[in-house]
Parts: sequence; structure tokens; C-alpha cells
Amino acid sequence: MSLRVNLSIPGRPRSASGASDSSSGRKSKNPQPIFEFTYHIQELKQKYSGRDGAGNRLPYIPENELKRYWTKSRVHDVCKSHAPHLTIKWEVVNQRCLRLFSILVYLDYAQYFEPLLERGLSDAKLPLTDSDIPEALRAPVFEKVLPNLLKHQWMFCPLVLDYALLTDLRLDTNHILPFREQERLADGDAAHIHCILVDGACNKLDEVHDDDILEDRKYVLKTYTENRYRPLYTNEARALTTLQQPKNENIVGYYGSFVQNGTFNLLLQFADGGNLLDYYVNTPPPTDLVDIRRFWTCLFSVFKGLHAVHRIAPSAGDGGEYRGIHQDIKPDNIILSKRPSGSPYDFCPLLADFGHSHVRVTKPEDGEEETEMGIDRQGNQTYGAPECSRHAEYLVNLPGRIPTAADIFSAGCVFSDAASWVAFGAKGRVTYRDLRAEAGKEVPGFEDPSFYACFHNAVDRSAAVDDMHDRIRDACGSKGDDLTPLVVDLVQDHMLLWDWHQRLEARQLWELFLQTAGFLEADESQVEKTDELVRTPSRRDRVKDKANRFLGNGFNRFARSMPSALQSLPSPPFSDPAGSLSSPFDDTQSNVPTQNEHPPPSPKLPPRPALESTKRFSRSLNTNLGIPGFRSRSASRNRTDASPPPAENLPSSSTAKTYLSLQEALKWRAAQSSESPRELPVDPDAHRLIRSLQSTLSGREHMFVIDTSRTMREHKKEVELVFTALSYLVKRTDLNKGAGAISLVVGTREDGSTPIVFRDNKTTKLLAELEKCSYNRMEGLMEDEFANMVEKEILPRLPSSLSSQQGEGAAAKEGNGGKGKDKVSNPLSVIVFTDGQWGTGSDGAGMQNPIRMLIETVKDRKLKRTQVMVQFLRFGESSDGIRHLRHLVKFGQENECDIVDTRPTTGNICEMLIGSLSNGRDHGDV
Repeated sequence: MSLRVNLSIPGRPRSASGASDSSSGRKSKNPQPIFEFTYHIQELKQKYSGRDGAGNRLPYIPENELKRYWTKSRVHDVCKSHAPHLTIKWEVVNQRCLRLFSILVYLDYAQYFEPLLERGLSDAKLPLTDSDIPEALRAPVFEKVLPNLLKHQWMFCPLVLDYALLTDLRLDTNHILPFREQERLADGDAAHIHCILVDGACNKLDEVHDDDILEDRKYVLKTYTENRYRPLYTNEARALTTLQQPKNENIVGYYGSFVQNGTFNLLLQFADGGNLLDYYVNTPPPTDLVDIRRFWTCLFSVFKGLHAVHRIAPSAGDGGEYRGIHQDIKPDNIILSKRPSGSPYDFCPLLADFGHSHVRVTKPEDGEEETEMGIDRQGNQTYGAPECSRHAEYLVNLPGRIPTAADIFSAGCVFSDAASWVAFGAKGRVTYRDLRAEAGKEVPGFEDPSFYACFHNAVDRSAAVDDMHDRIRDACGSKGDDLTPLVVDLVQDHMLLWDWHQRLEARQLWELFLQTAGFLEADESQVEKTDELVRTPSRRDRVKDKANRFLGNGFNRFARSMPSALQSLPSPPFSDPAGSLSSPFDDTQSNVPTQNEHPPPSPKLPPRPALESTKRFSRSLNTNLGIPGFRSRSASRNRTDASPPPAENLPSSSTAKTYLSLQEALKWRAAQSSESPRELPVDPDAHRLIRSLQSTLSGREHMFVIDTSRTMREHKKEVELVFTALSYLVKRTDLNKGAGAISLVVGTREDGSTPIVFRDNKTTKLLAELEKCSYNRMEGLMEDEFANMVEKEILPRLPSSLSSQQGEGAAAKEGNGGKGKDKVSNPLSVIVFTDGQWGTGSDGAGMQNPIRMLIETVKDRKLKRTQVMVQFLRFGESSDGIRHLRHLVKFGQENECDIVDTRPTTGNICEMLIGSLSNGRDHGDV
């Protein structure tokens, strides 16, 4: 039974018969379909409410509701309701004109649909404004419909949030924003900040938008309210746009910008933990050692974001680099995203508020000033560095340039402040501020009292800072917390320094903290085993010395000894040690010993790849940075003292080393390649571990396969660095001393017939071929390319049976390993360099098919499981990549032939080369 309603139609006078007046030649002889639609719209208006540019709450109709309503039969009913019948095609309405058709039906102007369509109007042109109405629509025939269309269109055209369109988008004041809820978070002099709930039906900001899953999501709307703050809006939008490629988990997500009714708006990621300043007020400081370490590990990860700000990306084609300076690092500009564990000390910190940042392009030929210096945009002063201070009138209006390292001083202030909270709670931070303010009153140059509480005296670190640091060391040491005093030492020795040349870089600080925390844990383990856990300042020195031993000895001399092509390679992008985006702490496995258990001797948080050398000049300042033997880059470069003793003369540690970092592997390679190895001392434990690893791999061939897809372009330099380390390690085994024992596969020939393979035992020659790789394979072709490689290169290398494998192995031992099939019977390790971004489809993206081919061959020929090993080394943090690689590991296990392993390139070199050869190591740790 059809619904009959008696509603007036917007903008149309009613006739006596009930139908709307029309002078277009066609009338609604049966208005029932129009009334039914109007009634439906009235119901939807109660469900959807947003706001316009003036702040008015107004109803809107999302497109998915229109799509759901306009079935073929309903469009047909509207056509039949007119005399003569309209000839509107449902396909045209459904695909191009849902909004336009709905507006006209709502106004009972459906007879204008086809004339308007013929003149080029469709949903793509909506909403219309007076200034952009096509001349064809100003014809007299549209003089009645056009004003009503302009008036009522806004309800049917809410803003659809699409990252591709939200770039300084100019919106009419009438344009309705689909913000279902809005909560004010903060008000500043320049901007208001709100948390908004965006209607899922109008949100296409997700990487994969699914119309069937329309969840409302929270975002942050930052609104600059006056035109004088427009430069801040423009600057922040530009900086955030640059920093999103690739996305860094420690930088606030940015989704776009728009201008409406005199306001300038940024759409940002919502972090459910608030900012660090609020966190101090609402959260008690940690007291348990596990929580203390969890807090510091999480907070220190902000340096991964700061590193990305300082070294953003290469510039196109000129060998230059985009670099940035944040200039406004303070607790309320660090926001926190809660981790799934639920612990208040387990969070992801994100750098936010880039309104004062400066991004510039540097070139290889630039000197220090051009490379390190940026425009001073006069950010926060309390947490600012001495070189940025505007404490006196003569400094206020002067244009200035500041170094990148100004951010390091500011970060040091933040971490010093955090240490006071850990030691004494929220009241401790107030006391600390009062101490600094009292000290600031005594500084003759501080004309503005608002500068009293800063962390410097216009020249050097404030004496109040050193005083508080001593109090923190005493308080934490008495409570059994050794990590916080070590953090204070790190801040004081490497960050809060008057000479910016002596401050460590962001990634160095992250590395140094990881090593310090890891060695502290290992030291605790050793002491616990003897029941002599005594926490003293000398124990801190012992941990510092271990951190120095890893990072310090001969570091810059090693960097200069590398080939020039490798010196310019950036470090791999930061990721969590296990390759997961979660915290390094979890509820199932603690990083800190509990009452009844002892941790493994090696730290859970592994070291990172080598830090690259940069240009820094030493000034006449004590260059000892506080850790015995560990020196700043400028100090190392000017060093003239004798080299440390060679590795073989150094004592080994009492605990067998099991972790080999990329830095250690490259350092060892440089020492082995040098004409004077004694000039490049190597950790003796690392040297012994490498020799043991090579002995384990002896008798295996190694094939390196490079994923040449376009998404791997951003990892090109990292690929070359990792290949340099791994290929040199395996070439030094007994088998690989012969020519052609190492293979490099870099894609498939243009006709798709065979893989492009290079064989040599000279890694420099292979590296030269790798550097030519263009990374231009289209997405979705990895399965075909890998299957071709398995068929043409791997299967022919496998013995025909276990008996022939054993016989050929014996022949090889008798000296026949270099002939014919005896050579190809050697076990093979296939090491695939990939980001795993093979598409967003099903798990594995088809790569399980060539793996299945390989597994079936091993089973059919009854070969040993270790005859062939496939190791996928993961670059980057793609969620699809992690998903695909985990699936391949699981696939091998489920098929009872566990030959597949996967590891992140930021992990243990030993695990990368051993992979599935050891059941104990094969965890598929991505």
C-alpha cells in the first residue's frame, strides 16, 4: 500500500488540485512519489546534523542515503508522475547525479533534470555559488529553478572529507561540515582546538575507504581565527604536508586544510591521551621499575619523529635534501596516543603544532650555515635554546637564523622537566619552575620576567637545572630507579649545551638511550644472579661505559673509511625493534626482571643502524661529552690522540654476544677492507660473533633478490647499505671465496623471460649493479616475478634427491665442488629485500604460490628442510606488508616445511642470515 502524505514542497506554491504549479510545460500529475521522497528527507534531517561556516547547526543528507533510496523503480515512479513522462535513466542518476536529481525532486522540479544535464550540470559541479554559475544556466528557462536550487542545495551537498581535495580548500559559508559532535580542547591566542566527530558517510580520509563500513571517527580541528595568523596556518600546513610522506608514527597525522568564513582550518589526527602537559597533571608518576622504563622508552621515541623533521626527504633531482626545524617543542606540543596495553605509561608521543617550523632545501655543496641554519620564527621561549632567546628588547625585532640543534636543546628541557615529574610528581615540576624563575631573576640581561623560568641564562644552562638534576639523581637512586638518573645525565651531557655544535642529533639520542637502557638491564641481570644488586653512581658509570663501547670507539674514522657512495646513505627509517608499531613493552613479556625471573643477557631493545657523519665544527670547548670515550662528531673529527688498541687486544665481555647490529657489521667490514685495520677498532665480541656466524653459514650459497616495485624507491639507499653489510659477511665464508658464489637478482628482463641475475664474489661489483636499479615495477606483479625466479634460478640449483644431495656434498668435500652439478647441490639461502607492499588484497598477495612450488619440490625430492631457506627482509612499516609477510611464514609452517622466515632490516643481522635454518630462531619476527 503506497504511503500518502500531504506535505508542502519547498519553494513551490500549491495548486488547488494538490500538485505544485509549474510553467515548464510538464506537471506532476501524480505528486505521490515526490511527497514520499520529501517525507523521507524530513526523517533523515532528524538523523544528520552538522554546522556551517557561521557555526549554525543544520541538517544534511549524505550521499549514501540518497544512493540507498533511489532504486530503479523509484526513479521510474518519478518519471511516470509527470505528464508527459520524463525519460530519465536510472544509471545516469545513480552514477553521476544523485544529488542533483534529489534536489530537483525535493523541489518538484524533476522536469528540469535533463535540460540542466544537457548544459553540463552534474554532481561534480555542486555545490554552485553565484560566482561560478555557468552562463548556460542563466537562461530565462531556469529563472525560477535556479534560485531555489542555490538555496536548498547545501543540505544535499555536505562537505566530503577527501585528502586529495583538502588542500587549502575554499568553502562557502553555507557549506555544511559533517561534524556530528564538537568538543573544545584548548584555546590559544592564535588558534582554537576542537575534537570533532566526523560522520563516516562523509569521510574518505582512510587509505582504504569502504562504503559498507561507515564508522564515525574523531579528528582534531585547529582553527586560526584571524587573518593575521594566516602565515602560521600556511606554514603549518606546508610543513605537515611535507612530513606525511612517508608517514611517521611520532608526528601528528595531517589530513588537510580549508578556509571558511574568515577562519583557517587544519584537520589533524586525534590522540586520545591528550598532551604531555595534561598528562603530568592527570597521571601519577610511575613507581614500579617496569613502568619507569616503559615511560622513558615511550617518551624517547619522540626523537624518531624529530629526526624525521630534521631530515625530511631528498629533494627531486638535485642531490639536495629537505630539512626542517620545529622551533616550538614543549610539553603541550607533544600529544599522546594510548597503546592497547591500557597502561598509562605505555603511549606513542607525537610532535604537533608546526606553526613556527621552517622547512628548507639544502644541497651537497652548501656549507654549514646553509645546511644547519634555518629562519628563526620565534617559537616558545621558556623551552627555547639560548641562541633563540628574545629576553631583551634589542633582540625582539631582529631577523635571525637558528640551527637545527635548537630543537635538541628544547627537547632537553622537556626531558629534564619530565625527570622532575618522575622523581617528585606534579608538585616537583612546580618546584622546578620556581627554582628556574629564582635563578632567572639574577640574570642581568633578562629584561622580560616571562623568561625567568627558562632553562638557560642567555649564555649557558641555568644553574637551577644542575641543582634539580642533582636532586633527581639522589631521589631516584634512593628508590632503586637507576634509569632516570641516566636520562638526566644524557640530557645534561648531550642536549642542554651552550654550543649547539656539541649537541647530539635526534637519532643519536634515540640510539644512545636504547643502548643505555639495554645495558642497564643486562647489568641488573648480572648483579641479580649474584644477589648483589647495589645501585650506586659507579654503577651508572659502568652502564655509560658499555654504551660508549658500542657507539664511540673510532666512530667517525669508520664513517670516513666507507666508500663515498655509502657515506651519503641515510639511516633506515625508524621502526619499533620487533617491527611492530606497538610499544616495546607488552603484558606478556616484560623487558625488566620481575621478582622470580631473570631476563636474557642481551637487551630486548636492539641497537639501530649506523649514524651517518655530518659536517659540524668544533669550537674551543671541552669536547668530552660525559660518557668516557664517547665524543661528539666535532670532537672525533679533530681528534689527534692515538687510536684505541685493536680488537684482538681488548678483553671480551663475560656474556656471549648474540646480537649483531648493522652498524657493527659495517664497522667490521670497513676494518677488514682497510689497509690499516688497527685504525678501525672493532668490538672483539662482535668480531667473534661474526666469525662464528660465518662458520655456521659455511657451505651455503646466497642469492639476494631485490623487490623492484615502485614503493621500494624510498628505501633505495637503505637497500644498498644492508646489501653491503650482508653480502660482505657471506662472501667471507669458505664456499663464497670462489667466483660467482653470490647472486644478485634485480627484477626480470623486459620480455619477462628470465630474471636479471649477476653473479660475483666481488661485492663492490654487485653493489654497482644494485645502484643502477630503477625500482619501476608496477604493483601486483611480484608473484609472477618471484615465481619466474623460483622456476628459473632456484629449482635448478636443488639436487634431484636426498641421496644425490649427500653424494654431491661428499664430492664437494673432496675438491669437486666447482664442477657441474656438484656446485649447484650446495644449500641455498634466498634473501629477499622487500617492503611487502604487494597489494591490499588477500593475505600473502599470491606469493604463497611460488613458495608452495618450492615446498612441494623439497618434499617430492625428500630433501632436507635446510637445503633451501627463503628470508624476507622487510623495509618500512607498511601494515599490508607486515600482514603479507606474516602470512608467508605461517603458510610454510602449516605445510610442515618451515623454510620461510621474515625479519625487519632494523634488527639482528644474525637473525637475518640464519632465518629458518634454526628452529629456535624462526619466529617470523616482522
